[in-house]
Amino acid sequence: MPRERHRVGADGERTLSRRTVLAAAATSAAALAGCTDELTEHEFEATPVGLPEDGRQEIVLGESGRDASTITLEVEQIDGEVIITSHTVAYTREQAYAHPDDFPALTDAVQPWMLGQFLGGVNGTEGPGSAVVVSGRDLGIDELTLPMFEEEPTIPGRGWSLVVPAGARTDGEVSLEETVALVPGTAFPGSEWVPGNEWFPGSEWVPGNEWFPGSEWVPGNEWFPGSEWVPGNEWVPDDPESLQVMLTTRDPETGALFDFIGSNYDDRPGRPLDEGEVFETGDSVLAVSGAEVLSDTEGTVFNPKNGTNGAYYPLPAGELFNQVVAPTGGATYGIGVLSTPAAEVAGQSLNPIDGMDIETLLTSDEARGLLGEAGITDADEVEWLQGPEAVAVGGQSPFTLLGEDADQGTFAGVVRGSNGPWGVVANLARVVADDLVVAVGVQRRPLSAEVPASDWLEADGGTEVPTTNWLAGGRELSAASFESLQSDA
Repeated sequence: MPRERHRVGADGERTLSRRTVLAAAATSAAALAGCTDELTEHEFEATPVGLPEDGRQEIVLGESGRDASTITLEVEQIDGEVIITSHTVAYTREQAYAHPDDFPALTDAVQPWMLGQFLGGVNGTEGPGSAVVVSGRDLGIDELTLPMFEEEPTIPGRGWSLVVPAGARTDGEVSLEETVALVPGTAFPGSEWVPGNEWFPGSEWVPGNEWFPGSEWVPGNEWFPGSEWVPGNEWVPDDPESLQVMLTTRDPETGALFDFIGSNYDDRPGRPLDEGEVFETGDSVLAVSGAEVLSDTEGTVFNPKNGTNGAYYPLPAGELFNQVVAPTGGATYGIGVLSTPAAEVAGQSLNPIDGMDIETLLTSDEARGLLGEAGITDADEVEWLQGPEAVAVGGQSPFTLLGEDADQGTFAGVVRGSNGPWGVVANLARVVADDLVVAVGVQRRPLSAEVPASDWLEADGGTEVPTTNWLAGGRELSAASFESLQSDA
């Protein structure tokens, strides 16, 4: 158990062993100088607060870190010590993905679907991690030609999308081989289509619920894909249970294009696409590597707007990551919990956290390690580049923590990441019972280095955030996590 020693001298000055976070405590301790008959040694320890096993299973969160830390205040005037011991614990959805056999609900409701396998491979994460979805129109591509169909149809820019994982942010550009193009069948002219001969052998249909995640952050009983997968037209299938995804594979011996989803061809859960097979467009989606439909031999993107005959250009990351967040559910969600004693002596609290407002607490030294364990960034340390700023989210309801309505706040900002900055949202709840308990639920999304917080929040100064499924899902999961917390768990 880490222990830190802090000394308050006769002149009111103190010496710190490691941290400087107890400035408030130094003032309070010095004020006790006249209490020499009352204080020799006082020890305070908070009761740990965490998620019980059934709560972790229900919400699908694995433990990512647990710690206890002790600080000691030495007050020379009274020749005594005050010892304060706090407890922290953190949980993340990624830790649940890392141990799928321990979480039955992960397979049933938040399963490691095929698109998630691809995203996780690029992101280097357990589970899918984070990504953005950009429409063809926002890429500046008015029409997309699909040569794998006999009629070689052209799809308008608003009718298809490109999924770009956060891990593709390298050297300011994005490799198309690390992206997936999605084309709903409803974007095809007409109601029925027949694939061309070059698809065979090896192309395949897979069930929609094996490809897409469900739209719910907290596992439920009904699977439904999120509409944000094709933001240009807010696509949803006519009949989710009948949804099929068409995957292109030219060579069943080598796996060919199946390499882009990082799995062996023989492991696929679908069925072969028969030559000449007619499919209904209303309940189908084409999924293909972005490199297969967008690039030339040099891996650049074709833009018909550049010149009479069109031109190819690199795909710059700075133009992609201020887009719609891919609806991967709570893949980047995590929660951190701090329980710390009030540590009152002679009617005064010596615990500096007791007097912090919620916004200050987010940037304190105590919070940095906890936020890191909760997954606010993939960098080694938590460094705020912008914010955090308090934001108002529509439809907020009180968080419940340990059976009480909590003081709460929602904050947004930008933190440094290993391959680029993250836009983050933190939902906080705080109650004071026998101890001071603070819980924070965090979620992150990729940003380009050029995108300020106020831009990606789509608000003036980041003070008001429009309610989106991403924000609403994070609040829903935070509310469920906070309500499930228990003492001694």
